[in-house]
Amino acid sequence: MRTPTADWSMHFYPLVDMKWDRVTCHQWMKAKGYPDAPRSACIGCPYRSNREWREMKEQRPDEWADAVEFDEAMRCKGGTTGDLFLHSSCVPLSEANLWTDQDKNQMRLWDDECSGMCGM
Repeated sequence: MRTPTADWSMHFYPLVDMKWDRVTCHQWMKAKGYPDAPRSACIGCPYRSNREWREMKEQRPDEWADAVEFDEAMRCKGGTTGDLFLHSSCVPLSEANLWTDQDKNQMRLWDDECSGMCGM
């Protein structure tokens, strides 16, 4: 949750006030017959799991093309000590193996890391 930076601004978080977490929200949606909602993240979010990248590539090819283009554009930018990559394997997104984590049943610790405040 963000704290307002201006004196005139107020933020309200009704789900937090009701002490709802993601699981509770998903349970409510399922009980009401809504489809499952994906986690919110920017197209170029580096905290995506392989499953999320794979779903984007297979189900939203326009977003995938934007992410690949962004990944290529960020390579070798000044002020860094090495190349920049969106995928955690540090290879171009277009070449990344998007099956590794799930095939090995490796749990990812940072899938819910995005707080929506990276500024990108």
